[in-house]
Amino acid sequence: MKSIKKKKRINTIKKEKLTADQKRIIFENATNKLTQEIIQWVKDRGGYAKRINVVGIRNRKSTIGHPDIDCLCEGKAFKVEIKAKAKEKLNPAQEEFKKEYEAAGGKVFIAYDFNIFAKELFLFLETHYSDTKEWSIAGLEKRLRK
Repeated sequence: MKSIKKKKRINTIKKEKLTADQKRIIFENATNKLTQEIIQWVKDRGGYAKRINVVGIRNRKSTIGHPDIDCLCEGKAFKVEIKAKAKEKLNPAQEEFKKEYEAAGGKVFIAYDFNIFAKELFLFLETHYSDTKEWSIAGLEKRLRK
């Protein structure tokens, strides 16, 4: 239901004559909401999730390309990069980070919709870790029905 509302809001933006600043603010609000939703969902399951603020930090090489959310659940670390729309691509620094992190055994999710992210995370945990407890399909389905 939430993704339908988001699509309607995006379609409304396209139809209306909004300024570039108004469009930017609407998309920033959408990404901030998605970020908070993912962080809360991970924390609700006993995990660790922290937003990594990398906006505007261009001269610190350690944070360039780092995803938006750092997560740790039941000893499994993963990162989440938030994108406002499905069409939005990773920049070269983000691509390089994802490649290096996943080569080392980690996982980077690209999230533009909560339900799709949650399903991808569950499938990842179920496929790679048989001892996943708090991330049951029943819990996921319950959350997706809200």
